[in-house]
Amino acid sequence: NKIKRWKIFKILKIEGENEKEYDKLAISDEEFNLFIQRHSQFLPKNQNNTNHNKNNHDNDNDIHHDIVMAPENNDDMTESYIMITPDGKFYQNTQGKYHYSSSILDIGVEEGLKQ
Repeated sequence: NKIKRWKIFKILKIEGENEKEYDKLAISDEEFNLFIQRHSQFLPKNQNNTNHNKNNHDNDNDIHHDIVMAPENNDDMTESYIMITPDGKFYQNTQGKYHYSSSILDIGVEEGLKQ
């Protein structure tokens, strides 16, 4: 099993999930961007400079790896994933809190996506 992608997430505060630990783990946008810059050799060669203040590697002497870093800040994560609970409910982060559908086992995927 060869790792291909390194997903980097900035901690996102979710009401009812991590608010007790959030203050100990939270970092600033600047700290997140500096981490991404320090590990920029893992960014795709054609990565756009505008997101996360990433460095673009146009120099052939740059180090390139098989692992590609895929950083996501809080804006990237909010309302961008469809997740499913073990009992079949869709849930998504909206406005700092998870919102759940009814179980898709009971109502179907189409109806669950509407909720």
